[in-house]
Amino acid sequence: QNTKITFNKLNLETRLSLEDQTQGESYLKKLGIKENDKIALLYVRDSHYLKSKFKNKDYSYHDFRDCNIDNFYPAINALIEKGYYVFRMGEISNKDLKFKHKKFIDYTNQDRSEYLDIFLSSRCSFVISCGGGFGSIPSIVFRKPILYLNGVPILPVILDFCNQSLFSIKLHYDNKEKRYLTFKEIIKAEASNCLTKECYEKKNLTLIENNKDDIKEIVLEFISNFEYND
Repeated sequence: QNTKITFNKLNLETRLSLEDQTQGESYLKKLGIKENDKIALLYVRDSHYLKSKFKNKDYSYHDFRDCNIDNFYPAINALIEKGYYVFRMGEISNKDLKFKHKKFIDYTNQDRSEYLDIFLSSRCSFVISCGGGFGSIPSIVFRKPILYLNGVPILPVILDFCNQSLFSIKLHYDNKEKRYLTFKEIIKAEASNCLTKECYEKKNLTLIENNKDDIKEIVLEFISNFEYND
């Protein structure tokens, strides 16, 4: 019985057919990626998807979850130096990532398809996510390790049902006290499950993303843990 509700303790039930795998490897081959090459997926959430897909509905209350893709340049470079091909995932983005390297594929803005989303999720070594639905495909469906960066609200992140995960949260700055809150203080302030930006505003809190150096160090720690336990 899976009492801890951790899906990766269960047998993997979802597998791609040989035909789908062959088709996917053919796509990778065109990019110069061999069958034994390592792949990391990067999903950085922004608000452009909801604004584009649901033009008649205001989803701006989700904006507190957004992250700045520019903060990921050093981390991407670190992944490449570790031998990984890096795919930027997502259907629509509000900012191009001006990172040029043969091992970085801006998949969001060139080859993206639902089929390849599934194939890459099954083929990758792990996924790095800033929240949003995509991370569930590799981590839950295919039991891939996941690194959550800038996770908010914090409780849904830390209580996620994938135990092959590492996470960092956005910093919670108390505008009244003029300082950052500890993890325990965030929970005590009843801000650990805020689901709208208005919730944080009412509690007089400002959310601050991890900076470039922090993100790089967290990614390197995650890789070290993943490769040690692989």
